[in-house]
Amino acid sequence: MRQIGVSYSGFVDESYTLLSLFDDVEQIEKDNRLQTAIDVVREQFGFLAIQKGTVLTEGSRNIERSKLIGGHSTGGLEGLK
Repeated sequence: MRQIGVSYSGFVDESYTLLSLFDDVEQIEKDNRLQTAIDVVREQFGFLAIQKGTVLTEGSRNIERSKLIGGHSTGGLEGLK
């Protein structure tokens, strides 16, 4: 064995955010509240409960891919048909 990897998260509270002078703090807070609400709905009703409108277009594979393991087909491209 020549390589070993170690990772850890949670060093900093997620509520801390690096802001610049040009950031719109109100918009950032609004976006964070929206993402939290989306997470709650998806946790309760599943990932497909809230999707972007582009998912409904003819060429979109988002719904099919969400049903695959890790978004990947283990048997080749047959899982995407």
